[in-house]
Amino acid sequence: MLAAVSGSDFPLQNIIWTMFIFFGLALWVWLIVVVLTDVFARPDLKTWERIGWVVLSFVLPIIGPLGYLSLRSPDVGELRFTGRRSAPVDDDYYRKTVTGDGQYHGLHDEATLRRDMSGPVRPA
Repeated sequence: MLAAVSGSDFPLQNIIWTMFIFFGLALWVWLIVVVLTDVFARPDLKTWERIGWVVLSFVLPIIGPLGYLSLRSPDVGELRFTGRRSAPVDDDYYRKTVTGDGQYHGLHDEATLRRDMSGPVRPA
């Protein structure tokens, strides 16, 4: 009776435990990746705070990442959904540097510019 309980006669039980261990390891790696990407994406964390969360995540493998996810500010989730990590880029400045006056004049002006750059057109 004891041999049946110990699992030595049931290789399926060993396979199931091995699958649980690998699944747990995969979950832990995923949790670490989520926490590290979130720590390094946040602009409001100082360098020492980032180092502290990274060290805590590896020293206390379960408590560290779960503590970070429970203690972070609620507006961090907005970063994940919007994809914005900093202030939006000023498109007006970019347009003015590219077009000169900030206006797009269409294909007519581009064709005129290319014609002026290519030199005189030979008569047919």
